[in-house]
Amino acid sequence: MDYAKAALGDPEQAQEVVQDTFHEAVRHIDLLVVHDNPKGWLMDVLKKKIMHARRSMNRYILHFISLDSDMEFTDPVLSSEDPPPSNVQDTLKEIRRVLSEEEWDSASKNRSGKPAI
Repeated sequence: MDYAKAALGDPEQAQEVVQDTFHEAVRHIDLLVVHDNPKGWLMDVLKKKIMHARRSMNRYILHFISLDSDMEFTDPVLSSEDPPPSNVQDTLKEIRRVLSEEEWDSASKNRSGKPAI
């Protein structure tokens, strides 16, 4: 449960993902009881459920952003008069400028904790 809370940042969503993981374990109990590493199997399932939850949330957010695309933004970062970045490096520079140090560190690491950017 702690792993899911840390990964998702939302205790309710973490509880739901853990519950889904144990539901999956019950559904595949025949595989789980003969598995060499049942705890590892559960963690793999949990990680996949967490990734799915993140993707679902991102799709949900993008859907509502697209619905509001005709609205004017009052956020100074989002409504700046600067033209959009023209390439990947410029995009990364713009993202770096907007994010806090902690957000940048989090965003620039992949799942293994190694720098991705």
